[in-house]
Amino acid sequence: MPATPEFPRNSALAVCAAALLLAGAARAQMPFAPFGGRSVALGGASMGLGPDVAAAVDNPAAVPDRNFAFTISAGLLTRESGDFLAPLRLISGNNPAALASGLQSLSYADVVKALRTLSDPGNGLVGNGNVGLAISHAGWELSFTDWGYSGLSARVDLAHTALSTDPATSIAFNDSAAALRGLELKDLALSRSMSFFLGRLTVGAAVHALRGTTYTKEESVFTVDVSDPFSLAQRALTGAERSHTDWSFDLGGLVSLGVVKVGGAWKGINKPSFPFADDGPAADRGRSVMYGQQARVGASARIPGVGLLVAADYDLTVNDTLVPGLRVRQLGGGVEWEILLVAVRAGASVNLESPDRSPAFTGGAGVVIGPAKVDLGGWYLTDKSALGVSLTARVGL
Repeated sequence: MPATPEFPRNSALAVCAAALLLAGAARAQMPFAPFGGRSVALGGASMGLGPDVAAAVDNPAAVPDRNFAFTISAGLLTRESGDFLAPLRLISGNNPAALASGLQSLSYADVVKALRTLSDPGNGLVGNGNVGLAISHAGWELSFTDWGYSGLSARVDLAHTALSTDPATSIAFNDSAAALRGLELKDLALSRSMSFFLGRLTVGAAVHALRGTTYTKEESVFTVDVSDPFSLAQRALTGAERSHTDWSFDLGGLVSLGVVKVGGAWKGINKPSFPFADDGPAADRGRSVMYGQQARVGASARIPGVGLLVAADYDLTVNDTLVPGLRVRQLGGGVEWEILLVAVRAGASVNLESPDRSPAFTGGAGVVIGPAKVDLGGWYLTDKSALGVSLTARVGL
């Protein structure tokens, strides 16, 4: 886009710096979820990848200034925090009344131990998914994305764990529950980017119309089906529901210095919130889910002559989740190697707020087919506590 000399350089830099510094001190709700398969394969890095029609969903400063670009994407990611799935699988299928009889002493001891493990703060399973499309032209972008966030935790009854028939203490009366919570956001967004200083600095903003639906329900830990993390994440988007319309706005910046790009975004600045249903589980009545504020910075560098790109992102804000006590601050990145019309990618992502900080490994590939690019990305942990896949197609003219 043409330069705009009337805009003072110091003013532009000051605005971006002030926005990111203010964001760094904020608390956020809902972890950052990358939109495209390329970002997923690069460990979640997206801030420094623009200009790109898919990356612009994450950072409005990445809206391309070409004549036309279009993208469509879909993905689903789940991740366990702490020791949650294994104890839940151990408990599920047991009959509390049979355990209370004393005839299953080994099973009884294992179940009580598992219940205590589930009560540890921050233990849970989180998931996020998206299906969306975006179209851009000359620095403007219109997108529609259906975002889904889910959280599964346990509300543990440790008062009823005894081998007895006493209703006050017997495990036969244990009402420990798996708490499933979800938030679905139908997000219609309009983004605009503007470049200055011959394209070295780009700033962007986005406004979102949000139709949010919260979900909440409980299932007994003795009967809940925990065979598939993907199924659990999707089941959290069922139960008592309540819809609410709100709006939000984002700011972004992107600095291009030769082969290096540095970007950042501040999303959900006005912190829209979405209440839970009044007829849901008692623990969620009168509560709501906040979306924003989120702040993230990132960078990418292309190594000349070898077709190698290195990218990384870092969350400035600590993001709450739908699992009580579980917070997320991601650090992730990866490398991309382009060979003719094919790109191969690998990376890793770690939650710096997690006690064990176990990394999830990511990877994927992309292929160029005429004016189109198709990207596939996924992430995985060897114990299957993190699973994810994302597929994105982009067209630019």
